[in-house]
Amino acid sequence: MKERMKILLSNNVITKESFESILLVIDYFNREWGLSESNEQYQMIMTHLVRATDRIKQGKEIQDGLDCDIYNEMESMSEFSFIKEINSYICGMMGLREVPETENSFFLFNITSLYEMRS
Repeated sequence: MKERMKILLSNNVITKESFESILLVIDYFNREWGLSESNEQYQMIMTHLVRATDRIKQGKEIQDGLDCDIYNEMESMSEFSFIKEINSYICGMMGLREVPETENSFFLFNITSLYEMRS
C-alpha cells in the first residue's frame, strides 16, 4: 500500500502533503481496525481518499455525490454516528477542514466499507 502511494507521489499524481497524511491514515486503519493492505478494496479506498484530498484542496471537488438511496441506507445503520466520527477524524488527519457534501458522501461510504472489513 505504501509502495502504491510512493508511486503516485513520484509520478506527481498526489502531493507530498497528502502522501504524508495518507501514511498516517493507513497506519491508523492497520493498527486500530486490523485491515489488510493487500485487500484490493482497501487499496482503492486509500487511493480515492488521497486523490480526493488533493482535489478538494485545489478546489476541484466532484459535482455529484453518492446515490441518495445508498446514502439513506448507510445513514440508517446503527453505527452511522461512529462512522461519521471516524470520517471526521480521518479528514482531520488529511488536513481537510471543510469537505464538500458530494465528496463527503463518498468518504462516508468508504469508511462504512472499511468498517465492514474490520477483523
